[in-house]
Amino acid sequence: MIGNGIVIEVSTSSPVSYTTIGQIMELDQIELVADKIARTYHSSSNFKRNAAGMVEVSDISFTLLHKSGLDESPDDLYDRVTVGTTYWWRVRIPDTENPTTKYEAFEFQASAGRWAINPPREDDQTVEVTLYIDGTTFSHLQPTTY
Repeated sequence: MIGNGIVIEVSTSSPVSYTTIGQIMELDQIELVADKIARTYHSSSNFKRNAAGMVEVSDISFTLLHKSGLDESPDDLYDRVTVGTTYWWRVRIPDTENPTTKYEAFEFQASAGRWAINPPREDDQTVEVTLYIDGTTFSHLQPTTY
């Protein structure tokens, strides 16, 4: 199975209607990191205090096979980088207990900010795409059937 069953989808319409990006080979780690805010004031304790602040979502990068004839092809993604428009995206990762029927999903708004084509290897050519988060929500949906 290519990409261990990972599904990446984009919606370019309103209302949201997702189109699957085909042939995903790899998805980099998705990471959320909160700013570290110092809350220390001098008292009888020698321990510093910190709180979590605003959360930043890492850029989301993935690699796919360069194939034409897909609903959302690498060439379509190239166009998304050149126009810089923000779209709704959904990343679905197979559930470990039911990998063929259930997915854990993330929905968010982002623009495609990087498109890189790699030289062919063993008759396959790949494209790397990076999404820049551009919304105020990053929804984590519990495993469900899609």
